[in-house]
Amino acid sequence: MQSINFDTGYKTYTINGDENNVIRVNLADPNLRKRMETALRDIDDFKNSIKSDTTLPEVYEKFDDLVKSKIDFAFGEGTSKAVFGNLNCLTPVNDKGECVFETFFAAILPVIKRDMEQAIKNQDKHISDMVDTGKLDKYVDKIKGVVQ
Repeated sequence: MQSINFDTGYKTYTINGDENNVIRVNLADPNLRKRMETALRDIDDFKNSIKSDTTLPEVYEKFDDLVKSKIDFAFGEGTSKAVFGNLNCLTPVNDKGECVFETFFAAILPVIKRDMEQAIKNQDKHISDMVDTGKLDKYVDKIKGVVQ
């Protein structure tokens, strides 16, 4: 079987220093911010839809399923499994009573912000350079030569 190898821009982050437990994210993906916004909106909508007669076990189960699916939607399939394993994301993990999803977001959000800002800055410069130098036109012409 042949392999096609090229740079996809993914960055790999270990979870709690465990080299066998990683997540991969392309922070330069222009759609990442939109997926994150959609995920947060859906979680907020769920929070606002909880009725007073909803039992805590129902909230735990539904919130866990929702948060994990939205993390996978935003960052890629399998991310929530790498982050939480089999834990419910509402599992308290410290003396302050913080849930594992809170400590995960407290850890990842500053990293995402820093790395995403740099990736977007690099991307904007590269795209601008491609347009200014005509390099983009060369790629388009090559593609036309293959498909026509």
